[in-house]
Amino acid sequence: ARGVLDEFFYPVVVDKNRFTLPLNCPFDRAQDMYLEHERHKEQVRRTQWKSLYSDKVFRSEYYVDKHMDTRHIDKIPAGADVCLADYCEVLQCDEHQAYKHPEVRRKIGAARQA
Repeated sequence: ARGVLDEFFYPVVVDKNRFTLPLNCPFDRAQDMYLEHERHKEQVRRTQWKSLYSDKVFRSEYYVDKHMDTRHIDKIPAGADVCLADYCEVLQCDEHQAYKHPEVRRKIGAARQA
């Protein structure tokens, strides 16, 4: 969901048109509960992810996310209580994945034909 907002929503609505989102808008970056965690991890290699909080390296993004949830939950800002994944249906996250990754597009197309 964050990818959809970063690519299509923020550049047009917020940046280009200089629109200020209301503080209670779920798409306001201040409401995104996992934004800080996402900003503090990086992919080191194709199969390795690193926590920038602790410099620990993990085998996959799943494990670095799990580490963030257990060890760095205190880094989530107060008042940030929106999980953007809850808005995937309205943001059409599956369509965005298909747009960004042709192999996903083929899988979705095959599933629709079945």
